Parts: sequence; C-alpha cells; structure tokens
Amino acid sequence: MQFPSEAKHFRFTDALTEVPNGDAEAAEALLLAKRQLTSVDSLESFKNLKKAELQGNFLSSLGFLEMNHSLCWLGVAKNKLRKISGLTNLSSLAVLDISDNKVTRLACLEGLQSLKALIAARNRIAILDGLSPKRNPLLETLILSHNHIEQCGLTGFKNLKKVSLAHNRLHSFPSLKKLPALSELRLNGNKLLAISPVVASLPHLATLDVGNNLIKQISGFEALQGLLWLTNLNVRGNVSEGDDVPEQLQQILASLPRLEILNGKRQSGKTKKKRKHNQVAPTSSRWSDGPVKAPRGGRGFAGARGAGRGRGSARMPDSDAEEPEPLRRGRGGNSRITANSNGPRQKKKPRPKAVEAEKPSGPPTLMPAIGKDRPARKKLKARKTDPDVVKKGKKTVRKKRRAGPTAAS
Repeated sequence: MQFPSEAKHFRFTDALTEVPNGDAEAAEALLLAKRQLTSVDSLESFKNLKKAELQGNFLSSLGFLEMNHSLCWLGVAKNKLRKISGLTNLSSLAVLDISDNKVTRLACLEGLQSLKALIAARNRIAILDGLSPKRNPLLETLILSHNHIEQCGLTGFKNLKKVSLAHNRLHSFPSLKKLPALSELRLNGNKLLAISPVVASLPHLATLDVGNNLIKQISGFEALQGLLWLTNLNVRGNVSEGDDVPEQLQQILASLPRLEILNGKRQSGKTKKKRKHNQVAPTSSRWSDGPVKAPRGGRGFAGARGAGRGRGSARMPDSDAEEPEPLRRGRGGNSRITANSNGPRQKKKPRPKAVEAEKPSGPPTLMPAIGKDRPARKKLKARKTDPDVVKKGKKTVRKKRRAGPTAAS
C-alpha cells in the first residue's frame, strides 16, 4: 500500500497538543479529520473520550481505540479500512460511520450493545451477517447503500426505523420480519421484480422507494394495496420511463388513503397542513366578556401596559397616540368600544349614595371618629352637648359668637 509523501504517524505527544491544556483525561473530543494519518498511537490515556473524528485519512486499522470504553461517536469515513477490528470493547458506541472504505464484511460488531446508527455506504459488503438483535438491540438506522449485497434478511430489530439498501444487487425483496418500528425503506437501484407482501406486516411504513428496478408487471405492485400509513412512494423507472403512471397502477394507488408524495411530487389536493401564525388563541370568558379594569393607582398591575393610569382596560393606549377610528366613533353613546373588548361596553353602574341621617331639630351632634386614639374619642364625647361645636367638612371647629348688646347701648 502506497501513501503520499506527506502521510505520517500520529504520536501520543501530538495528541496532547490537540486537547485543551494538554489534559488527556479531561478531553472528550478529538478532531483529526483530513490529517493524512497512516496510523495512530494508542489513545488509552483518553479515558473520557466520547467523540473521535478521523475521516479523510489513510488508516487501515482501528486498534488504537480498543481501550476507549467511553467512546460514543466514531467517524472513520474515507480511509483505507478493509475490515472492522478493534471495536469489540466499545460498549458505549452509539454512532459508527465507516462509509467510503473497502470493508467486505460487517464483523466484530457483537460488542456494540449501544449501537443506534451504522453507516456503511460505498463499501464492498456482500453479506449482511454481523448484526444481531440480541447483541445490537438498540439499532435504529442502517445505511448500506452502494454495496454488493445480493440477499438480505432482517428479523427481530424492534427499534429499527430506517433501512437503506439502495444501489445494491438485490434480485429478491428483503426478508423483513418483526420490525414494528420500521418507517422508511429504500430499495431503489436494484434488480427487484416485484414488491413482496411482507410490506403489509410493517405497520408504520411511511416511506417506500422502489424506483429504478425491474418491476414491469402491474401485478408486482399489488402488495401496496391498503397500506394505511404509506405517505411517500417512489416507483419511477419501472413500468414506465417517465413520471406518467399507468391507469391500472393508479387504481392500486387510489387504495392508499394517506399517500401525499408520489415519485417525488406532492399529489394535488394533498397539501401539507400549516399552522396559522396569525390565529388568536381562544380566551376564557373571564377576559372576553368586556373590558378589563385596572386597579386604582396602578399598583399590583405593573406588568400591563399603561399601569398606573387609573381605570380602563388592561392594555391602554398611550395618551399622545391618536385614538383609532372605532374608538372615536363610539364616544358619546352607550355602545362605547374599547381596544380589548369584543362588543359594546357595558354601561357603568352608578355608585350607591350614602344615606344621610335625618338631622335632629336640636343642636347638632357628632359621631365619634373611628381611630386608634382613644383619648381623642373621649374628648369628642364631651363635646356632644356643646352648642358652639359644629362640623365643617372633616374638621370640627368652634362657632364664633357674635358680641351681644351691651348695657351701654
């Protein structure tokens, strides 16, 4: 194997310069993409390493990661790998990207118990035998497009949601059993002759791509009838060369109640529902019956606009701003319109007037003032019978006596 003159071996001392403060134990990510690396020293000292990006190099082995048990994300795309090795102990690895290599088999994956996404596109894989639902129970995404796979069988992966086997060498439809969560299946660019009735056992299948295969008979599409969850279907490049769908196939497609996209185009009358941004949320009757009165003085209502301006609605316009036309037109009548009301403003009820007690014919008497000063209350009681004491507003004053006629006059 020949490498360019600039290719080099990556030493442990070089790795220390890639992490903050040269602390290998505290480092959680190591970004070494496109460094033209041919090999790497053991990264055992990186005990907390969770992410490693090594794509675009010339690596042929992954043994330097064997003791990194905390690793969760590994990207080694576009290297010189011919087999998968050195990953048996990575029980925490969730994402593995080995695309654009020369891998022929999916081996040494039995120790990846936390694996959720395996991306192995553009390799030389011919047989799918390295995955197991017992050893890889959390697998959700499987990308194996542009390989040499001729037969495929997937059974018992309860969390598997997306499978891509596009541009392989499949002559028969894959055997898919006990895949309750599968929602996307891409088989375009193969040599399939018909769609298998196994698709009816996939209760959540929403996307199916079988374009550019060898399905020339309408009977090869009969398995599509009655798929309740199918929303995206591609059959281009089979019975017809263009986007035109034969009439017999249209009858089969008419049995798909949720089909929205056919051959990459949205069907007429199947517009996507969009949420109206200008839609006002319904309010409770507490705020819709009439204008909201603000408390006097504005205290306790600081969050509302116009707080402290006296009575009115909770959101009162500025005093300098011009009032809208509906507000000016409604003045002077009983149907007064406010900014926050949904109808005519209710007529303000007058406050009940205090009933005045009948004035006695004799000299005026005063009620004792309600207060905390008890000596003052006793003082008022002593003035009850004094004819010269009168009440003027809130003050009690003594009446001025006029000078009577003197003996000289």
